[in-house]
Amino acid sequence: MRFESIARRRKPFSRQEAATAISDALDTFPGVGFDWRPAELRLAWTDGPGPGTVWRAAGEPTGWSYENPAFYTRGTQGGDKVLMARTHSAAALREAAVRFYAVVERPPDLSRERDLERLGQILDGDQPLAGSFPIVERIAAALAGELPAEVGESGAYLLEAAGTLDRLGYNRLWDEAYRLAE
Repeated sequence: MRFESIARRRKPFSRQEAATAISDALDTFPGVGFDWRPAELRLAWTDGPGPGTVWRAAGEPTGWSYENPAFYTRGTQGGDKVLMARTHSAAALREAAVRFYAVVERPPDLSRERDLERLGQILDGDQPLAGSFPIVERIAAALAGELPAEVGESGAYLLEAAGTLDRLGYNRLWDEAYRLAE
């Protein structure tokens, strides 16, 4: 005899219940500078945990979804939404350019769907802890002197970082970073 579990259908969270779940979840990320506006259901921050991590910490409020308006994500259709506007620092975008180049061996092309998907996998995840990827960090630091200190538009900054990486020579910078890591 075979039994199948039928999940109980849960009633969608009210706007207030969704806001409370998210507010409670933010306490699990000490040190992250969230700008949380519960009345607007708008959350903004730079670097740190990815939107999916924050959403899971909130228990994925039933009947709600989140939208991240970053250049590498597609908007979702319909339903109640929480805006999770996570941005990236210049250092995080330089590291993303290095990580992308390590996989694809060329700068990204934002008109290519597959490149946007790869960037999304890199940028939508949690920010790695400092020291987690020392070679990537060293290569990204080498790019810092060639790029503006402040990020204007994230996509343009990432493309500029990737182009600079290509111009300076990824393999040369990797060799130098590896030698320093030993």
